[in-house]
Amino acid sequence: MICNCLPECDYYIYSAQFSNVPLHNTNDIMLDVHYLGQTSFRYKTDIVISQMDLLVSFGGIISLFLGGSLLSVIELVYYLVSVMFSSLRSRLKTEEEPRNRSSVIHVHTRVLPILDYNPLKPRARKIPIFTNYGLADLNLNRY
Repeated sequence: MICNCLPECDYYIYSAQFSNVPLHNTNDIMLDVHYLGQTSFRYKTDIVISQMDLLVSFGGIISLFLGGSLLSVIELVYYLVSVMFSSLRSRLKTEEEPRNRSSVIHVHTRVLPILDYNPLKPRARKIPIFTNYGLADLNLNRY
């Protein structure tokens, strides 16, 4: 039998020899099995997993059950580090600024048309737009 299969983990190899002798009756078969030598060869294969194979198998298991990959873990670590640094930077920035500043809300209004299906009564209303100004930005001496 000829096949390109991988060998099994444990297998034996026996040396064999074939010979034939013509018999008087063609319907008879005579089979005699003998080993050529006293020894046989036993081959054993051990499977060794490298560190890369172990990393790939864990990555496959994580992606199968959790839907993540090594790139997702790196992105998560990057996101957490960037959030930590931005919160630290904003905390240091607020400590440097004086705390007695307050803000003033200034309201601008502009006229926007209201969509009305009655063409005889066109109407408009004022919609406030809020803008936040600090006290330092306001010119209070203009009146």
